[in-house]
Amino acid sequence: MRDFGLTVFALSVFDYTEVQEQMADPPVILCPSPDLSISWSPFVQERFVLIGAGSAMFTRGLLFDLIRRNIEAEVALVDTDPNALETIERLAAKMISARKAPLKLSAAVDRRDAFPGATAVICTIGVGGRRAWEQDVFSFENTVAGGDRVFAQMREDALSPVPLDETYFRAFGGEHEQVIDIIDSIRTGAGRQYACNVPNRGVVENLPAEAVIEVTCHATAQGIVPVPQGRIPEAWAAPLVSRLASVELIVDAALIGSRDRFVQALVVDGSVPDLDTAEALADELLDAQRECLPKRIWEKEARTQLCR
Repeated sequence: MRDFGLTVFALSVFDYTEVQEQMADPPVILCPSPDLSISWSPFVQERFVLIGAGSAMFTRGLLFDLIRRNIEAEVALVDTDPNALETIERLAAKMISARKAPLKLSAAVDRRDAFPGATAVICTIGVGGRRAWEQDVFSFENTVAGGDRVFAQMREDALSPVPLDETYFRAFGGEHEQVIDIIDSIRTGAGRQYACNVPNRGVVENLPAEAVIEVTCHATAQGIVPVPQGRIPEAWAAPLVSRLASVELIVDAALIGSRDRFVQALVVDGSVPDLDTAEALADELLDAQRECLPKRIWEKEARTQLCR
């Protein structure tokens, strides 16, 4: 890894040293920890790695942001779905070519092939994609159908010999808009203010230290620095502590392969009226998402069974 530091954006929290020392498992911290030294140098050659790059909109929006700012960088696209990866790689190549942008493009199915030399890792993984959403959420039907339509059009445009139309080079809203701003604020030490998800570690005194919370932060040369919040009213803290306990139980259930732990999480969450309902819901959800869960869970029957 280069000695000027690594900026990592993602969806959940693990130990940064795992990324720093081995780059062997997915970098999954929401932002660099406050004690991580990151400073801007005019000689830095940015290498952005996008994990889960085959999304319907995020990667396309991020590429447009890089192109319109004329940023010189390498962009490594990673997705475990070869079909999605081919689509976004071809689309990205056409976008870069159309604007003669100073971007170098590569693609990989295995994230470990893309990590060497990374200066920023952006993780947008949605396990199972839109098909998995259909199995366990409600009121998202229009979102899922819309995503399918957008991706189908993207694939058609990516594979077509016809040049891209101008809709691919227009700004549109989304989380991708702030990613480059945040990286720039870190590189330049601007200290701009954002709402970020970070490990609590005392930011809110009466919430669990390792809980991931969304608070006001400054993007500085030392990384993402949260603004201390002190103690929040107990009337606010109590339901948050209960919710965080449910999240911890769900994570434990996945890590150790425990159906019972998952049932406990549903009960603690408070969304089900009784234990019988929680057990029935757990079995239905686990069966529906079997293909998206780690195979080891199903293979190690000696552990508490996840599905009956």
